[in-house]
Amino acid sequence: MAVTKVLGEDLVIHTNKGILIISVSFDNIFWLRVVSKLEKFYLKNMVPEILCGTMWKELLEIMVNILTLLQSQTRKVLLSIFYYSKI
Repeated sequence: MAVTKVLGEDLVIHTNKGILIISVSFDNIFWLRVVSKLEKFYLKNMVPEILCGTMWKELLEIMVNILTLLQSQTRKVLLSIFYYSKI
């Protein structure tokens, strides 16, 4: 709401049992508390990630390990199929 400068909106909740509509007003005090936490989180976590990409490097290592494991398992399956087909 703060970003779009909207002072109020209706929150619509739809379930199998019905619809509930709640009017929500912008709370500036709450926003000021939240935005400071968001700024801290962004500076502590997002900026280093954007600059260094450490999370992506770790994720890539995990994916390489998984692919290596899968290739190993696939190799074992193919060898066992080949072995049993010769018997």
